[in-house]
Amino acid sequence: MQWMDELSGIAARRFAGAEAATAAVKEILFLKPIPQGAFVDIKARVTSVGNTSMTVETEVWLDEDKKQEAQVKAASAAFIYVVLDEEGKPCKVRRA
Repeated sequence: MQWMDELSGIAARRFAGAEAATAAVKEILFLKPIPQGAFVDIKARVTSVGNTSMTVETEVWLDEDKKQEAQVKAASAAFIYVVLDEEGKPCKVRRA
C-alpha cells in the first residue's frame, strides 16, 4: 500500500506541477496475495480533477510466472490528493 501511495503521489505532483498531499484513500482492493520477493508493476493515472483536488487510480500487477509472460491484477486503489501552494495551503489544480 505504501508503494501505491508513493507512486500515485508522484503522478499527482507531475500532473499538477506542484506539491500534493494524500487527503484520503477512497477504496483499496486486495485481489491476490503478493508473495515476498515477487515482481510487480505499479501503474497510476489521474482519473478526475476538481478545484483543489484530484483522484489518482493505482493498480498493482503481479507476474504470474517466472517467465513474466502473463500478469494478474493483485490490487487497486483510488487516492485523493490535494494540491498545495508554497505555504502548504490548498490551491487550484493547474495541469503542468
